[in-house]
Amino acid sequence: MQQGVQQAAGVVSRDELMSRNVLAELQRHPQDKMMLWAHNTHVAKAPEQVEYGDYDMGRFLHQALGNRYRTVGMTFAEGSALAISVTEPDKGMQAVGLSDAWPDAPEALMTYRQPAMFLKMAELPRFPVLQDYFSRPQPLRSIGNTAQPGGLGYNFVVFPEAFDVVVLTQRSTPATLAR
Repeated sequence: MQQGVQQAAGVVSRDELMSRNVLAELQRHPQDKMMLWAHNTHVAKAPEQVEYGDYDMGRFLHQALGNRYRTVGMTFAEGSALAISVTEPDKGMQAVGLSDAWPDAPEALMTYRQPAMFLKMAELPRFPVLQDYFSRPQPLRSIGNTAQPGGLGYNFVVFPEAFDVVVLTQRSTPATLAR
C-alpha cells in the first residue's frame, strides 16, 4: 500500500519499487538465488540503452548486485503475443498477430529455421562481424500489455550493455491466461 502511494505521488518509480522488493527478498534469503521474469526493458542492465520509457529496475539491481545480476533478453522472428489490441481495447487481453521481423533485426539470424538460438554477449569478440553489429543500437521486439495488430513493436538496444545473453526464438505464441 505504501509503495502504491509513493508511486502515485511521483516519489519513486515503479521500477525502483520492483528492485527494492527483489533486494529485500534476497536479503531475507541470502544463500538463495532468484530468477526474475520481466519485460526486456525492465531487466536491462543499461536502460539508457533502451530507447523509450523510464525503465531502470535492471540498473538498480545491477548497481546493487554487480556481477551477481545476470540478464537474459528475449526476442522472436514471427508470431503473436497476448496483449490488449490497440484497435480493440474493449476486448481485453487477446492473441494479437505481429509482423515478421525486420530483415536487419537480430531475429533475422533465425533464417535457418532452428527453434531457438542463444547468444552470449561475452563471446561476441570471437565473432568480429557480430561484435560490430551488436555494439550499435539494434532493434529489439518490445511487446508490452498493448500491441498494434501487424505492428513491429521495436525499440533499439545496444545488446552487450543491456544483456548477458539473448535468446532468439523463431516463433512467439500467446500465453494462456491462468484461470
